[in-house]
Amino acid sequence: DSMMLVSLNKKTKQIILTSFLRDSYTYMDINGSERYDKTNHSYSWGGTQALIETLQNNYKVEIDHYVTINFSAFTKAINSVGGIDVPVTEKEAKFMNDTTHFDDFKSGSSVHMDGAHALIFSRIRHLDGEVERTDRQKLVIKALIAKAKTLSVSELTSLCDTILPLVSTDYSKLELISL
Repeated sequence: DSMMLVSLNKKTKQIILTSFLRDSYTYMDINGSERYDKTNHSYSWGGTQALIETLQNNYKVEIDHYVTINFSAFTKAINSVGGIDVPVTEKEAKFMNDTTHFDDFKSGSSVHMDGAHALIFSRIRHLDGEVERTDRQKLVIKALIAKAKTLSVSELTSLCDTILPLVSTDYSKLELISL
């Protein structure tokens, strides 16, 4: 549903998030089958490795590691840090209240959301465009990272114990904590 490249600059201690638009048509060669299709389809046809190869080949980026997370694990990750705070426009709040089973979305410069609300916010599709959608996803990820930065080492270890069984990654627990 979302593809992001997270670049960690250890010297400047800066994190840069880059989104790949899921509906962009790209060339892919999956198991010898060449095609042009939506970028996100490479994952469904060939898994993580096919997506990584598609992104590397088409966007000339190097991807060293990966983390994939499903919707259920995403909501648990947000909940496990006590929720997040993100800016929500009146238009977004109204749209979510009108189109979901929730009617309690608020607008403001810092709206607190649990995992279920953050997932809905991240997945808004028909309000505006794909760029705005990926901007919302970045807001959520940045808020989650900011929240994680406030945790102690023991809290981070506990968070990893909760989240790691729910994600697919080639990172070890110790690598994630050190990042």
